[in-house]
Amino acid sequence: MLESNSGALQPHRSVSRLLAFDSGAGIVAGLITLGLSPWISEWFGWTLGFTHYMGAVNVGYGCYSGILWSLLRSGKLTAGPVTFLVVANSAWAGHCFAQSYWLFDSASWLGLGQLILEGLFVGVLAYIEAMVLLVANSGKFRAGS
Repeated sequence: MLESNSGALQPHRSVSRLLAFDSGAGIVAGLITLGLSPWISEWFGWTLGFTHYMGAVNVGYGCYSGILWSLLRSGKLTAGPVTFLVVANSAWAGHCFAQSYWLFDSASWLGLGQLILEGLFVGVLAYIEAMVLLVANSGKFRAGS
């Protein structure tokens, strides 16, 4: 998936696509959430502040992932920032599940469903990114395998 060369992770098409998808998904979801926040807040049973928070975090995350994509393509991405991405995804998944618990009595089924699905989505992304990172650093697999 990735080849390690002097500490930098070398681009491979599938990894580049994963980071581009990750970035795009975060930015699009965040911008939609922010743009439709008055309606989303009402439909989901969330406060407007919480809706803005969810949208802003998604945009910020998408930008960070986009920076990693850019670093990968330029040959300057190291394992540290990707590890942070995996940890951040895992923490955000936990946040989404915790919020679905805390908002169970006030959020609509749409709001709870969105939190649970987002938690599952970023949890799976964390797993995939961790496996790619672990494979890249294990030395057992190389590009094209």
